[in-house]
Amino acid sequence: MPRAIVVLGGPIAESGSPRWTHPVVPREGDIVICADSGAERARRLGLVPSVILGDLDSIPSDLLAEAEAEGIPVIKYPVDKDHTDAELAMAHAEESSAENVLVLATSTGQQSHWIGALAAAGASAERQPQQRWEVRTSDTRFRWATTGSVLELTLDPHQEFSVLPDTDSMVISIEGGQWNLAQERIERGSCRGVHNRCLGEVVRVTSHAGRALVVTP
Repeated sequence: MPRAIVVLGGPIAESGSPRWTHPVVPREGDIVICADSGAERARRLGLVPSVILGDLDSIPSDLLAEAEAEGIPVIKYPVDKDHTDAELAMAHAEESSAENVLVLATSTGQQSHWIGALAAAGASAERQPQQRWEVRTSDTRFRWATTGSVLELTLDPHQEFSVLPDTDSMVISIEGGQWNLAQERIERGSCRGVHNRCLGEVVRVTSHAGRALVVTP
């Protein structure tokens, strides 16, 4: 099955994109969905856009012209709209045939955009339980375990991970951690699942009810 990569915009340092702890290696069949200036980040990461969409108020004009000349589809939305470019790009990924959706984002710049994008990805993961959703910044991975699913993490021994409720409450089990849980209910706002540690190389997070946000380096 193809993989969808949603590339969001945001500040890019003069020296280029930072070194990614988990680099993105292009695969044949990838669907690369660029939200506005995310096309610039995609180019720096060696990704070829399948589509560029958004209000196109931040993508460099020369890059947009180059993409259009190459025949890359461009979908323009009004500047005044009810959804952010990130939401529109994620909706495009939801409608794709992708089994895995990887959202590349930056946690620098306008924090409201970053927090909103993370929330939107969690909602997409809930609506599309057949898809595996991940948001990745240069140094952090955010993944979800939705009701009835098991998320298996491959980590280094003693590496930290956190499991947080992304709905009003969640019932989860954790195996392979320093502090394991068995069908434990955790309410939104609780930090019960913060800063656990992997004892071996694999941690399993099972959501029995609710949506769990799993954060790893």
